[in-house]
Amino acid sequence: MIPSLPDPTGYTRMETLDKSNATEVYQIRKKPFATADIVFEAVMYTGLDDTSFNQGESVKVGVTLTLAEVPTIDALA
Repeated sequence: MIPSLPDPTGYTRMETLDKSNATEVYQIRKKPFATADIVFEAVMYTGLDDTSFNQGESVKVGVTLTLAEVPTIDALA
């Protein structure tokens, strides 16, 4: 899965969520910025691991999303 972050600070927001143990609403959509095709939505915790910051390369990071509440939309079940 390749995430499409909504703004230039999307990754920074994920880092903040990881460090603060706060929750955020995550959505899975058929098309990244469409509004009517959400197939999954839930409040989740964000965990970042396996970060790799090699000079001259793309940043690589593992992301673990853990449910904090029951999904509000779940067309994947």
